[in-house]
Order: sequence, then structure tokens, then C-alpha cells
Amino acid sequence: MPRALPVLAVLALLATAAPVLADDGSDHGKGRSEGRSGEHGNVPVGSFRVADATHQAAGEYVSFGYDASGIHAFTVGGTLLFDAATSNAQARTGSAEVRAAGSEMRVQEPGFLFVAHDKPAAVARLTTEGAVVLTFAPGVTLTPKGEDRAGFTLGNLTGEVRADGLSAQGRSVRGSDDVLVFLDETQGGFDLHRSALTDAIGDGHVGAEATFNHNGANVSQDLVSYGNVTMTTLKAQHGNLTLLVEGHGTEGRVLVLNVDNGVLGAQKKEDLNVLLDNVTVRPADSLPDVLDPDNDGLAPEYYVVYDPGADAFQMIVSVPHYSVHTLSVVTAIQEIPPSVVAGAVLGVVVLVPSAFVLFRRPKA
Repeated sequence: MPRALPVLAVLALLATAAPVLADDGSDHGKGRSEGRSGEHGNVPVGSFRVADATHQAAGEYVSFGYDASGIHAFTVGGTLLFDAATSNAQARTGSAEVRAAGSEMRVQEPGFLFVAHDKPAAVARLTTEGAVVLTFAPGVTLTPKGEDRAGFTLGNLTGEVRADGLSAQGRSVRGSDDVLVFLDETQGGFDLHRSALTDAIGDGHVGAEATFNHNGANVSQDLVSYGNVTMTTLKAQHGNLTLLVEGHGTEGRVLVLNVDNGVLGAQKKEDLNVLLDNVTVRPADSLPDVLDPDNDGLAPEYYVVYDPGADAFQMIVSVPHYSVHTLSVVTAIQEIPPSVVAGAVLGVVVLVPSAFVLFRRPKA
């Protein structure tokens, strides 16, 4: 039994060699900030600054105004994009509730919830009970793109709008209940299939997208929901990214993860194992295959793109149905040749008795 102790010591050292970047479901290590607008002028809220007296929010990319009737002068990169009015407008009884988490900002008014992201894609959702009318800025070109969606071009901005019962006329788009607007912007050099993803988002197939970047000893993250899907980070540890995913209905069953390899530590995409509820997920045959969550029955699938230049992975995962799932991306541990393990163990076994001989006190 005493001879086993050096081996256990080696294994303990190996187990602690990989640094933990972040490992909980709280806000620790996520670069998260949260605040609420008050009555004291400009208050920093996440990536936005809010002037409560004038109901204005301004970020690095996105700015807009808000009141009980809707959203005003939604602007991206200095370009005015749209105004949004709701049929469910209600009189405000107090200040709007304004909260931020990272680049996301939420404005809760009595008649609607508006969620905006201060990022180049400028993802924005307005949820209400009733009709929503988006009035785009002069010069916009609206193009129907199938049921419940339309594309738009305004100057150098291109994007899509999606809503139930969507109809477009002139510069106006009318929809109901849940309206999504986003720009067609890539996430980075590894985002090679953004056009296909944009189409899938517009069709309601993509429920959520998350981006993770290694930031010193921590992991920064940005989570975006394109529908009734939420993702929560349970673990962002070197070699292990685990998310809790919850959705409703049959839409949004494709999930997109953009992950800096500083988080995963993989050498190639074959080093990655994707698990849904702790069961290994099989690779999809192609990108169109994974973007169609209905073509493989109840079998989940994943598709991976790796860009050596950006040293980043994009993982696209389709799930067969929604309840509450855990989605994990785990980097396979490289096997150590038996001769190396034997040599390491032998080295410890030999060195420990030698140290005992070297440091024992001489007999009197």
C-alpha cells in the first residue's frame, strides 16, 4: 500500500494542471454587470448608458429611445434604422425597469418587453400582446423572404425582420406578439456560414447563439436568444463548456456556439466531443443537415467549423425536442503513451527513497 502513494500524487498533480477558467452558474467570471435606471442622471448600465430623464439608451453600436408607446430612433453605428409602436401601449405608472447583462439590455414597459444587444448584429426583440408596427428610415428596401419574414437594406446595413403574421408595405412592417430584428453580421473569421445561419434564424430554426472568449483567467460570454429559448452557462472550464438549455414549442431547435479555443484547448475539431444530456451526439453529414432539425427524427446532431487563423470553433447543434437539456462540449484528453506513464511513476518511486537517503540525519 505505501508504494501507491507516489502514483496518487502524480495523478493529483495531473488533475490540477489544467486551470479553471470559470465553473459555476453565477455571474462570476462572466463580465456581467447589472443595473437599473434611477433618477440621478446618466447611469452606466452594462454596455449602455441610460439617461432616465429623457428615456435614452446609448451603447457602442446601438442607441434608442423608449417610452410607454414603443421604441424610438433605433440607431446602429450612427444609421437610423427604425421606430417601433405597439397596439398594446399602456400608461406608465412609474419608471421603466431597465436591466443589463453584458451587452444585453432589457426595457420592461407596462405594455411590452424590449431586449437589445449592443453588438454589430444589433439583435433586438420586442414582445407584446398585440400588433407591432416597425417604421424603417427613409431609403430602406424591404424584400419579402417567405412566410413571416422580410429582408431589409438601408445604406450599408442589411438584415432581417421576423414576426407572426408579418406584412410589409412601403417602409412599414406589421407583425404581432414577438418581433425580431437583426443585422447580417459575421461573428469573426471562423463564421464562414453566416448567410446560411441568417436564413435559419429568419426561418425560426435557430433558437439561441452564444459566444465565449478566453479573457485572462476568466471566460467572457455573450448569449443571444432569437426566440423562446434560454441558455445558461453551468461550466466554462478549460476543456469543458456546459450549458443549460430550455425551450418551448417546436421552433428554435438549432443552437450556435462560437468558442475561442482558449476555452476548449483542442488541437483540431476531432478532439471535441459534444454531449446532450450526457449522451454523445453524432456529427451531421453537412451544414444543411444540421440546420434542419426535423430530418433525422429524434437524433441530435452537430456540425463544427474550425479556423486555425482565428483559433476558434463554431459548433452548430440541433436538438430533437425541447424540455430542459444540458449541452456540453468536452475536449478529449490526449492519451499518454504507457512508456511515459511508467517512466513518470518509476521516477517518483526512485526519487522518493533517494530523497529519504539524502535528507536523513546521520547517526551519532
